[in-house]
Amino acid sequence: MDQFVTLTAIPNSKNRFSHWEVMSDGTTVKNNTFTFTMPAEDVTVKAVFKHKSGGGGGSVFFWDLIFDTNGGSKMDTITESVNSTIDLDEYIPEKEGYKFVGWYADKDLDKKIDEVYLTEDTTVYAKWEKIAEETETISFKDVKESDWFYEAVSYAVKNGLMSGMSKDIFAPNTPFTREMLAVVLYNVEGQPESTGVNVFTDVKADMWYTDAILWANENSIVAGYGDTYGVGDSITREQFAVMLYNYARYKGYDTTQGGMAVREFSDYEKISDYAKPAMAWAVNAGIMGGNDDGTLNPQGQTTRAEAATMFMNFCKNVVEK
Repeated sequence: MDQFVTLTAIPNSKNRFSHWEVMSDGTTVKNNTFTFTMPAEDVTVKAVFKHKSGGGGGSVFFWDLIFDTNGGSKMDTITESVNSTIDLDEYIPEKEGYKFVGWYADKDLDKKIDEVYLTEDTTVYAKWEKIAEETETISFKDVKESDWFYEAVSYAVKNGLMSGMSKDIFAPNTPFTREMLAVVLYNVEGQPESTGVNVFTDVKADMWYTDAILWANENSIVAGYGDTYGVGDSITREQFAVMLYNYARYKGYDTTQGGMAVREFSDYEKISDYAKPAMAWAVNAGIMGGNDDGTLNPQGQTTRAEAATMFMNFCKNVVEK
């Protein structure tokens, strides 16, 4: 049978009752009469009193100002003499992801207050406002939110895959070149050192793309046309697929996606033999899609907007899985 214990705190003339404190778990009870079920172990309960001081004008009571921060940082209770005025502007809690709005006199947070006039134990309540996450936006004059490539360009720029041709121009319809793709993949890898020998006559030393092409060629990610790389040439859609495919294999990503999707395009037969495995992978992995007329256009130029789209799809559908 449960055993109930009732405790009543009786202050003397020099003190006032503040609260009961259960020492084992720190629970506090404000009522001076405290009833609880006795557990099967020793319990220590402490009655806390506040001293009231005497003076020429009689006894002075002390009261507590308690801060309920509603999930914010803990703030110590303030004890001051009766009729003290406490300026709340000096007490500002913190809460990650939130802005402190102010202190309120009620739990419903309807009555905002700036100060407390202590005539009894008083609790004030913190109100918070969630800080909206800042969303980085792109500000290229030639990229609008209504454009089909807006999301992809935003993703590519924010993730450091591509940058604008200038501060306010992205040039979405400009052809993407073969050296540009080598540089993007090289940057993604953290620009590793390469011991590869330059076998391409059109790749000059100390150019912005030199190290990237040598690294990519050394690791069988890119190949040239015999003794030339094709610097300045627009990269075709099938060449783009092949380089991404080779990079995925270099990274150990899954390149086994199968299916007949690539054969459903009317110009499937125009895909070069060397590019068919890569094009099939790119289509089945959701990296590359077709045109509105049902073609893949494997020999067509890859625009910067298309490159951004394929980079985004590659990251989301291959890298992140």
